[in-house]
Amino acid sequence: MNRKQSLKPISYLILLTAILSTMSCSVKGSRITNWPEGGLQVTHIPLTISDVPKELLQKMHYPYARFYRTEVTNNTDRPVKIIWFDGYLNDHGNWFAGNVRNKVLRGSDFIDWYFHQEDMDKDGWIRPNGKAICTVNWHWTASPEDLQIKWAYIGIDSQGNDYFVEAVVPAIKPEKLQ
Repeated sequence: MNRKQSLKPISYLILLTAILSTMSCSVKGSRITNWPEGGLQVTHIPLTISDVPKELLQKMHYPYARFYRTEVTNNTDRPVKIIWFDGYLNDHGNWFAGNVRNKVLRGSDFIDWYFHQEDMDKDGWIRPNGKAICTVNWHWTASPEDLQIKWAYIGIDSQGNDYFVEAVVPAIKPEKLQ
């Protein structure tokens, strides 16, 4: 194996790490056994570059990005609070977690990204049939080819019930940034 061939897997790993560390804030989610069905729903709505604040675009130094609005809807009859969430990248059937904060995302991170005054209180409780909204969510890629990304969320209600939803981000046309 020559030096160029031996560096290829390392280069791929570096690229994968960079992508995972810079993902920000999915399509209707799926249910996992023993979690209440239909409690939470996640929807991604594609955005155009004109929908993205110029301040955000000026901070981005990535070749391509996909932008979307993410809504987490509470379909229960009681308030629900998200206590954990994260983004994932699919690499040959294996999902790897990662996000721009490079840490496990908790309730305070959810409030930072998804706070919607009409449907959430300051502590992050989403009212019944209410929505938490990340108005501009995004992920970047080194090329125009799409990567499969999903987001997963765990919520609780005051009765001690847990809710889980995960969903893949739909194919979105990339915006060339550089």
